[in-house]
Amino acid sequence: MKYLSIVIVTFNAIKHINDCLESIYKTAPLPLIEIIVSDNNSTDGTVEFIKHKYPAVKLVENRCNLGFGPANNRGANRSSGRYILFLNDDTIVCDNALAKMISFMDDNNNIGAMGPKLLNPDYSLQPSMSRYPSIWRNIVYALLPKTYLLNNEKVRNLLSKFSPQENLGRYGSHNKVCDTDFPKGACLLVRRSVIEQVGLFDENIFFFSEEAELCYRIKKAGWRVVFYPHAEIIHIGGSTSGREVDKVPGRRFIQKHKSNLYFFEKHGSRMDVMAYKAGIVAALVVRLVFLYLLSIFSRSKTRREVLATNEVYLNTIRMLIDARFRGKNVFTELKLKHTG
Repeated sequence: MKYLSIVIVTFNAIKHINDCLESIYKTAPLPLIEIIVSDNNSTDGTVEFIKHKYPAVKLVENRCNLGFGPANNRGANRSSGRYILFLNDDTIVCDNALAKMISFMDDNNNIGAMGPKLLNPDYSLQPSMSRYPSIWRNIVYALLPKTYLLNNEKVRNLLSKFSPQENLGRYGSHNKVCDTDFPKGACLLVRRSVIEQVGLFDENIFFFSEEAELCYRIKKAGWRVVFYPHAEIIHIGGSTSGREVDKVPGRRFIQKHKSNLYFFEKHGSRMDVMAYKAGIVAALVVRLVFLYLLSIFSRSKTRREVLATNEVYLNTIRMLIDARFRGKNVFTELKLKHTG
């Protein structure tokens, strides 16, 4: 049995995968690790490149884009390590990061999962932990522009009054070890014994909230989930889930609310589900009315932009209230005329 299994999901990752794998081989204790790449049917030569340059890597070739969680599961099922590290393909492992994380887990047997400090390519801090999906927070985000909420200090302070840890992930201290709801999924280290107890990623979640849902089950089982700032990983962003996902923000918006709703259906009460649906629908109706008025009195948005935004909001509302429609894959089955 290996000590550490590193599972990497790829989709058209030719631009980043070499830097990722090279950083692992430069910094990790090689005899003690195994690397499994679970590829989501890349068409840019990613698979061929890995086979040629990194023949020791175990390669799982999925026949389609399974999504982040299911593809990670396929890789984890091929692993044998005492610890499993779920690592994005657009990451670079900094010196001794993996050794530090494993050592800390070895010394703290009550920790079930942990994540490191994430850095942007320019070495500035990237938010590295977050909170579980929140009904009221998602309603506020649906009602008001997210950029305004995140960049306005007064608004952030107001949010914090309702939830003391609301700003922890994005604005709180990243300099000390602390328990958190979940580390960002770009790099997540989990004990195999924990996976055997609570299971892998929920495959009903194609994208968004998959690490939140897994960490929720881990904490519910009595394990700690920890942010560990003394190990650092550079995360470029927008890669593993499939780059076409990041080119269609409208579909991302729909998928986010689909995943959040599933989280509440699985772990919340019936009242939670009803409150989430009603709150998001009401917020989006308000935004639709505002958008209509804006299109009349302002020329800041083109007709196509207005139609695309309307389409996203209306499909999100339909997804929330129509269970059959919600069963469609947002990225492959949902037909959007103006959004792409």
